[in-house]
Amino acid sequence: MGTGIKDKDCMKDAMQERKVLKTDQKNRVRRTSLNVAISKKVTLNKIPENKSHKVVTEIQGLTRLPQKILATRIFEVSEKTFMNYKKSNGTFSDHTAELIVKLRELYKKGELLFGDVNEFNNWLAEPAYGLGDLIPKNIMNTVTGIDLILEELIRIEFGATA
Repeated sequence: MGTGIKDKDCMKDAMQERKVLKTDQKNRVRRTSLNVAISKKVTLNKIPENKSHKVVTEIQGLTRLPQKILATRIFEVSEKTFMNYKKSNGTFSDHTAELIVKLRELYKKGELLFGDVNEFNNWLAEPAYGLGDLIPKNIMNTVTGIDLILEELIRIEFGATA
């Protein structure tokens, strides 16, 4: 009879523990969703301040990518147009400004994780398992591509690469 009571107590404890775990998981998902929403709002708020032609030089310094790569592969403009951005007093489209905001975010995360922008650029040039063996630098021309790379960096940061 004593063993039956212990088994029931163990079952109750196990069920209570499952409820706590489920609640913890739900709270974690809520926090993650909230963080994503806040992050996206922050990105939207930064777009107007990144429309100035002056950010081109800053992005080139931050990424340490050659001008030709930035122009043709990321911003998808000719190198001449890219050089004109640097000289002009014009502004970028919202899409380009958003790309700049996301690039800045990506490179800050990459430098933090790899310790050096050049090391991060080397990683960007190699196929990434977590991206289905895509080469990260080849998908940096869209906000979605940058988001996928950021997600992969987070997985690497937490050791969840498998």
